[in-house]
Amino acid sequence: MTKMTRNTPYRVAVWRPGDVGSVCIREAIRRPELEVVGAYVYSEHKDGVDIGTLVGKDPIGVVATRNLEQFLAIECDVVIYTALDFSGGPAEQDFVTLLKEGKNVITSLPYNYLPARSADVKQALLAASLEGGATFYASGVNPDFIGNRYVPLQTGLSNDVDSIKIEEYFDCEDQANTTTLEIIGLGAYFCPL
Repeated sequence: MTKMTRNTPYRVAVWRPGDVGSVCIREAIRRPELEVVGAYVYSEHKDGVDIGTLVGKDPIGVVATRNLEQFLAIECDVVIYTALDFSGGPAEQDFVTLLKEGKNVITSLPYNYLPARSADVKQALLAASLEGGATFYASGVNPDFIGNRYVPLQTGLSNDVDSIKIEEYFDCEDQANTTTLEIIGLGAYFCPL
């Protein structure tokens, strides 16, 4: 079997480069096998800003846009979807839009086990993928991997478990987007029943 090699970098666009998306862009900029070719932003102050500058790096000659049509017209190999996922949020419809447009999607959101999603979501993603000839890959491990998968895996051979304690540490001192912290419950008062 012959090994196929690629002569050009993978062209990457990022959907909503907030905290996670900025990390993805910084990593993509430093890797020779990747080329950042676009970013779709929600904030007015990010529109038209060089993507490198947006993430605290040197300019790369590509600007972010708030215009969805402009973003969808970008020729890319993959869109990395990094917008927040919350109940009633637009993530599922965003995925459908991108897939129908023929954009391969990678997301850090926890959609990695579609049988656990509603039949409507599963069918919409499948139909959009087929229509656009695109693929969907979800690599999200948080929040459902640790609590719902890892702990049962690790305790599966145990006869007796007294307690399980999961701690997550996150340096949020310089967190610019406090909405993210509120969504995951930081800053909220918890009163056990």
